[in-house]
Amino acid sequence: MSLAARSLHSAFLRARKSGFDYVGVLTIALVTALGGGTLRRCVFGNHPLYWIAHALRK
Repeated sequence: MSLAARSLHSAFLRARKSGFDYVGVLTIALVTALGGGTLRRCVFGNHPLYWIAHALRK
């Protein structure tokens, strides 16, 4: 959880300094956090990924 919070915070600060609006900042922050968490789980071999295993299906 702290890794996701740290990723969100650092991405938020970098995007804000680059002149993004708040929607852009949140988008960059969420993509960074999800990508980092996914990469970490793949490296450590934790399969299946939560967001793939619990995808919404109609």
